[in-house]
Amino acid sequence: MLLKTRNDVLCLIGLAFCLSCNPPARGDERTLYNKKSEFNQIIVRESDDGIRSLLFDENGAVQTAIDMRDPARLVHNYARTIMSALAVIPQPKRILIIGLGGGAMPMFLRRNCPEANIDLAELDPAVFEVAVRFFDFREDPKMKVHLGDGRKFIQTTRNRYDIIFLDAYGDDSIPYMLATKEFMEEVKQKLSEGGIVVSNVWGSGSNRLYASMVRTYQAVFPELHIIRAPMSENRIHIAFPRKAGLTEEKLIEQASHIETKLKPPLQLSTIIKAGYTEPESVSDGKVLLDKDAPPD
Repeated sequence: MLLKTRNDVLCLIGLAFCLSCNPPARGDERTLYNKKSEFNQIIVRESDDGIRSLLFDENGAVQTAIDMRDPARLVHNYARTIMSALAVIPQPKRILIIGLGGGAMPMFLRRNCPEANIDLAELDPAVFEVAVRFFDFREDPKMKVHLGDGRKFIQTTRNRYDIIFLDAYGDDSIPYMLATKEFMEEVKQKLSEGGIVVSNVWGSGSNRLYASMVRTYQAVFPELHIIRAPMSENRIHIAFPRKAGLTEEKLIEQASHIETKLKPPLQLSTIIKAGYTEPESVSDGKVLLDKDAPPD
């Protein structure tokens, strides 16, 4: 096969990386848990190859997946990609995550940032219970779950965070009040000096608000980087509250310095090479505002 362009090479790298980490065959699944909570239909399934998954809809996107044979490994492409944040801030002192899911991401951060204080805001108490029961999530003296609305937590906390992860967006169900300009401004105010916001946002293939979300980020944050997770609709947004002058090349270089030190190691530089994109055209999007929230 003749590879003519840089994009050809990067696409091949991304495909090979994805297939090596996520074999397509999953085998049969059995349901371990299926119950309606106040906010979600919570479903836990496990395949015969040991992959345990959390869903909020029978045919919906997988929210969290862990390999029961190797729980430290990040299964999801988006979860590995979102750790590009550590290429920007390798040792954050304080982290906030909006959206718990099964807890795979905070447990990875706990192993790799043992001194960090980690706050998690989760709306649904039943999701917290399932994360503990089925996904081996554990709080500790420096990692605490705060049950309740994520926006209210942002508004009331006195803490400033080096990294704020926004991981509460679904593939086609966006909590509108966690996507508006006013919310992003509140998030921006809770960053420490040099802090960043890192979000998992579904792309336009499933998310009708994608262009508007990009435009809203750009209205609040003067520097935005987007990395597409391999073989996925997920886009990881890394937003800076002021111009940092970070280039794609510098981000890849910083990733290469830390990737083998992570537990377990992640091929972050490969992920970024394959998925880095300029912010997409948002001519068809509009800035999302609180006043335009759809009725409940």
